[in-house]
Amino acid sequence: TNIPGVVYRTSIGDSWMMEYVSDNISDITGFPASDFIENTSRSYASLILDQDSDFARQTIEEALLEQKSFEVQYRIKHRDGSIHWVHEKGKAIYDDNAVALWFDGSINDITSSKIAQEEIAQSQQQLETITESIPSTVYQMHWCSNTERTFTFLSSACIATLGFHRDEVLNNFDRVAECIVSEERSHIIEALSGKSSKGLQWTEEFRYRHPIGDIRWLQ
Repeated sequence: TNIPGVVYRTSIGDSWMMEYVSDNISDITGFPASDFIENTSRSYASLILDQDSDFARQTIEEALLEQKSFEVQYRIKHRDGSIHWVHEKGKAIYDDNAVALWFDGSINDITSSKIAQEEIAQSQQQLETITESIPSTVYQMHWCSNTERTFTFLSSACIATLGFHRDEVLNNFDRVAECIVSEERSHIIEALSGKSSKGLQWTEEFRYRHPIGDIRWLQ
């Protein structure tokens, strides 16, 4: 009961059958473990959405042939009709002739994290839609330390303001920082880090050496 997720053993033959599956399979599927043992009432695979079924099986079959462990994410239909995202991983056991006999694995419900990822993606899309109509460069940054810092968002206006396409600098803040005139660079970097006396609410004007060669004032 202390093992996170579902653990199982599936035999490999003309059809795949679960020889064992932990009782908490009911938490993910809504069906008791006894339903899946030797496909008594239904196979676990029958719960996988048609859109994901071929991909999931192909991923596992390729791993079996290559004698590698596998990991795959797909959607299943719960007994109550709701759709759940799961993450499955496992590894096969082989005989002396390298024939796969069964594979042991685990299944975890990742629906909450998938929903969170989708919400972040939607928020990002909304932000991009809003900022693309603004002539100024809009940005977001993730600042862990003075050596670990990166943009998490840059509007397309950065190509005019900074002289770089956003794909060039999204993961390379230093490339932008190096264009700030050296006498002002440390002050601006301190402000961006949130460690200045003004915290995260500040307005600064500084000189920026644009890649085409001229010095520009930015705010």
